[in-house]
Amino acid sequence: MDQLTKQREFNIDIAKTFIEAGIPLGKLEHPAVKSFIMKWMKKNTPDRTNIARDYIEPIYDEKIEEIKKKIGDSAVNFQLDEMTDPCGRFVLNILVAPLNGSYQKRCYSIWDSLKKQTQDRAKRVHQSMYEIMG
Repeated sequence: MDQLTKQREFNIDIAKTFIEAGIPLGKLEHPAVKSFIMKWMKKNTPDRTNIARDYIEPIYDEKIEEIKKKIGDSAVNFQLDEMTDPCGRFVLNILVAPLNGSYQKRCYSIWDSLKKQTQDRAKRVHQSMYEIMG
């Protein structure tokens, strides 16, 4: 495995780790994080903008496919919550759970952030649900 492939794999792993742990990608730029990664992993810390540009969408798509597999052909329950953050960005949180008795054990969170407040919310919610249900 060449150095570029190893760095790409590291970037994917660190992106997944930060996302799943709820750590903002901006923390990658903190001097303590950079120092830790260099000291213990001998890796350059990826830039958060590169992570966001190159890895977020494939990680999201992978997670959606994983959720679809786990839910299978079960009937589902969707819970949607929308809000506008202090910067005027529209955020849609989607929870989905199978209605096969395992709902009590596991509910899946799907998060969608929109950059422009001016977008038609109903259309975007419909589009998000269509993409998820495939």
